[in-house]
Parts: sequence; C-alpha cells; structure tokens
Amino acid sequence: MLRLSNIRIGARLAMMSGVTILLVAVLIVSQLMTGAQIKQANINTDRRTDLALDAALDGALMLVGPRLGRQGVRLEDGRAGPSPRVRADAMRLEQVFVNLLHNALEALAQAERPCVRLSVARAGGRVRVRIEDNGPGIDPAAREHLFTPFFTTRAQGVGLGLVISRDILAEFGGTLEALDAARGAAFEVALEPMEEGA
Repeated sequence: MLRLSNIRIGARLAMMSGVTILLVAVLIVSQLMTGAQIKQANINTDRRTDLALDAALDGALMLVGPRLGRQGVRLEDGRAGPSPRVRADAMRLEQVFVNLLHNALEALAQAERPCVRLSVARAGGRVRVRIEDNGPGIDPAAREHLFTPFFTTRAQGVGLGLVISRDILAEFGGTLEALDAARGAAFEVALEPMEEGA
C-alpha cells in the first residue's frame, strides 16, 4: 500500500490546478480502496480476473484517441491478431494503460513526427505489453527514481502515476518496468497468462 506524507502532499497540491488536484484525489482514493475491496471479495476470483487483454488495450486507446488526434501522434499498433487472455482486473488494467499512454503523449508534446508504438508478445511465461514513444527519452539521472512517490520531471507532474500503476499490477501478479530504448521511452507491463482450459 502506498504510504502518503501529508507534508509532501500539501506541498504538491499547492502548485497544482483544481483539475489536477481532483485527479490526484481520485487516484489516491482508488488506490486506498483497493485493499479493502480485495479483502471483501469472496466470489470466484479466477473467473472474475479472466480477461481478454485486447479489451483493456482497446478501451485505453479509445479514451486517449482524441488526444492522439489533437497532438497529431501516429499510433503503431503491432498486434498481429487477438492477444492472449490474462489474469487481471479489466478496469484497473485499463487505468494502467491509459496512464502509460498519457505519459507517452506528454513526452511527445514537442516531438517532430511523434509516434507511439504498442506491441504484445509472450515471453518467459508472461504476456508482455510494451508501450514506446519517440520522444526525448528518460534522463539517466531520473531513471532510478521513476517509481519513487512524488518524483516527477514535469512542472505540472504529480509523481504518482507510475507508482500507482505498479501497485495496481502487483495486485494480480503483474509488473511494470522501464526498458532501455534506442530512442524515446519504453515501458513494459508483464502479466500472468490464462492457460487454455483454465
């Protein structure tokens, strides 16, 4: 569970707009409620978390689609066919993908011929979703702090998106990692696959 410092939150909120504050509040409440929801869930969990990965990806792409268009960002969708089924919560996994896509779009604000690349593959017993951009990339000095609460390189950044995304994925056995990229930034979500017949 994410532990929040009241002093650090106050300092951040003092620099944010009303809309940004509302977004932060939603993210924090969502994160804090998760533990209680999991403890109360006594239904058939395996059935509840059998998810068609494409549903979460396509939902996220629909939500960020208008911004892709406004910024003139080209989307390269590398999915060659239906993606595997995974163990995850549909709405929360979609939230992770939306956050990663918005991060990519933020990085592409000043890029020439901006592009976001999406790919899905199975490797090492996991289903791996990679989201890449051709923006300026991640400063090496900032890389080791990417998953530190309230660390951000953006003037209007909150510094919680990646932390919350990582914690959401951990709830159903997934991981989030920043990868080395020749250009731009690349993040990979690794998920547990649903075996056929499970």
